[in-house]
Amino acid sequence: MAENHFNIYTGGGIGLTRFEGGEITRAVLVDPLGREARLYDPGVGSGLRVELEWEATGPLAGLMSIFGLGDWTLMVSAESRGAGPEPTFAPVTSPTTNGIIQGNRVRWTAQVPVTAAQLASLPQHHPNGATGPRRQGVYQFTVTVFWNADIFRTRLSDPNIPDLIAFADLNLVMVESVTPPETVPAP
Repeated sequence: MAENHFNIYTGGGIGLTRFEGGEITRAVLVDPLGREARLYDPGVGSGLRVELEWEATGPLAGLMSIFGLGDWTLMVSAESRGAGPEPTFAPVTSPTTNGIIQGNRVRWTAQVPVTAAQLASLPQHHPNGATGPRRQGVYQFTVTVFWNADIFRTRLSDPNIPDLIAFADLNLVMVESVTPPETVPAP
């Protein structure tokens, strides 16, 4: 994983509005059977999902969970290995209230779907200039966990409440169509 520790923006906060740290502790892209995804055929018609766990420490982390201070925004993107676009799929929100408080630490979990239509939209190319229905593309999937504190900075009149953002690299997945293109689900 890369950059899995939270980067704290707009200051570290003070008093009860302080974050001390945090990180993404688990991030993996899995198939419908819960296995780590390495190869995916869009013709199978089922998507994948990101299983995600993250935590934050400090007084504000506990307040976020107890009082439901906003939502976490979770985004999955696919970076093409080679030429091609690098889409970010629609963000998913996860409430702060589902955190498990353990002393000065709060832990959250979520599952982020990556649908069959999203995966089918990833460009694939014929390997080695071949022709026919077989196409493939290799993608590095990444997840971003973000908490935007703007509303709370305003509501609490405290400009020091920080934004939090962390990134984690997921599996490198070969998206390979062995199913004829006309049978692949439309995005």
